[in-house]
Amino acid sequence: MRKQEAERQEARAKDRADEAPLRAELAAAGFPVETVWDFVQKRNGPTIADTERFPFGRYEAAIPILLRWLPRLENQVVKEWVIRALSVPWAGSDVVAALALELRRPDVSDGSRFAAGDALATILGKGDVDTLLDLAADERNGRGRTMIVLGLASIRDPRIPPLLMRLLADETVAAQAVAVLGKLQVAEARSLIEPFLTHGNALIRTEARKAIARIDRPKRVRSRSAE
Repeated sequence: MRKQEAERQEARAKDRADEAPLRAELAAAGFPVETVWDFVQKRNGPTIADTERFPFGRYEAAIPILLRWLPRLENQVVKEWVIRALSVPWAGSDVVAALALELRRPDVSDGSRFAAGDALATILGKGDVDTLLDLAADERNGRGRTMIVLGLASIRDPRIPPLLMRLLADETVAAQAVAVLGKLQVAEARSLIEPFLTHGNALIRTEARKAIARIDRPKRVRSRSAE
């Protein structure tokens, strides 16, 4: 136990040392954070300018600094903190481009890649369906695609079901593809999902059972008055 605690303390000290130059630049710009993770913890107020929850300035002004540092960081823990800090719905095209680049970098950790995909799923919406489809289809994005694929469940576009059915052959995102096909009640995917009922992965088996139940359920018809 003492050895494990010592290793944790050593790892924390390394993270603090590696993020020190970034913290210094943020402090000089009016953001005296104790750690980059403060952006993630304190940003969830009613507005970004809420001084009680985020007392050290408007968050938007920190974005360019975080973007400059993102590709320079070798410490994957600190990189993930920066990615999470950039995960805001109002982020602009520069943030989207930077996060998409992180997804494809071969030297990015699995955790940072997942965080980048999660951030993109948060930032991008129905108006960005072309970008979402490209990100979901690109195998170079690895595990970072999981949240992006799940996010497709909230979008109605005729290109989504065919893509999801192709992704069933991709072990990395098969569970998510199955889940979304079920949520969208894609009837033509039923026969493709059935083999997953006996898949070796318990998560995929569970998602397959739920997906088939949803597909077999009668679709709700929206009335004109509800539109």
